[in-house]
Amino acid sequence: MPWRFILAVGILVLLTVTMAWAQVPASAPKYDHGNEVTIRGVVQEVKDFQCPASGGMGAHLVVKTDKGLVTVHLALSKFLSEYGFGFAKGDEVQIVGAKAKVGDDENAILARKIERGNQTFTFRDKNGKPLW
Repeated sequence: MPWRFILAVGILVLLTVTMAWAQVPASAPKYDHGNEVTIRGVVQEVKDFQCPASGGMGAHLVVKTDKGLVTVHLALSKFLSEYGFGFAKGDEVQIVGAKAKVGDDENAILARKIERGNQTFTFRDKNGKPLW
């Protein structure tokens, strides 16, 4: 093989890996099983915003629990769109996720899965690795 081809492939691989690492900031909170909780509540708000947890435009729920409001970080917004996941104000949900500090929000949860009625939405695998 010509050395130019090998060089071009090497550069392409390097750029691809660099772009993948750049999607989620190094300061993004990590899923910690030691902080995993299960909560129940009612969705008060559904919103998308640039999120340090997902590394892009992220989908979020504000859920009212018996202990107050919690911001739930789901996944990249496009992940929800691609799989037809949707939530609305008033949905009763059970969330399994890890408590985490995200930015200034110390009362956040990184969702692993959410149950609504007989539906289950999965955002991370059992090890906490994002599925998006």
